[in-house]
Order: sequence, then structure tokens, then C-alpha cells
Amino acid sequence: MSIRGSLIVDKRHRCLESEGDASRIKTSHPAISVPCGFTPEGLPVGVQIVGRYRDDFGVLQLAHAFEEATGFSTTRPAVAG
Repeated sequence: MSIRGSLIVDKRHRCLESEGDASRIKTSHPAISVPCGFTPEGLPVGVQIVGRYRDDFGVLQLAHAFEEATGFSTTRPAVAG
């Protein structure tokens, strides 16, 4: 993976970029993924928050508020056994 500004681009996206569809990928909207629980199998689940153009601070504020309100960022899955 490579990082371009705040956008992480993997091999699939590079393929799309080479085909001229990059405008659908590069929106410049800030985004963050925040933990929001676990599946019954113990796999982590996250919620993605996407903000308005250039509202990085608003996205960080919402992510922080979500983590504080839910407590999911400090929980761990049960150990299988």
C-alpha cells in the first residue's frame, strides 16, 4: 500500500486509476475507521466516518465522541477456548 495525502491506495485502486476512474476514488473527503464491536466469532467490526471536504477536525471530533460514548475502543473479544 502507498499513502497519497490522506488517501490510502491499494492495488485494486491503482488498477482503477489506470483505467481513468480515479475521480470516483479521490474525493479528498476526510475519513476514519472506528472500532464498533465484534462479530459472534470475535472478529473486529468498524464503522467508517466520512466528513465534508476539508473537515478533518470535525471527523476527528465525531470519532472521539463515538469512542467515548460507546467504549468499544477499549473492549477486547472473548478468548476462544
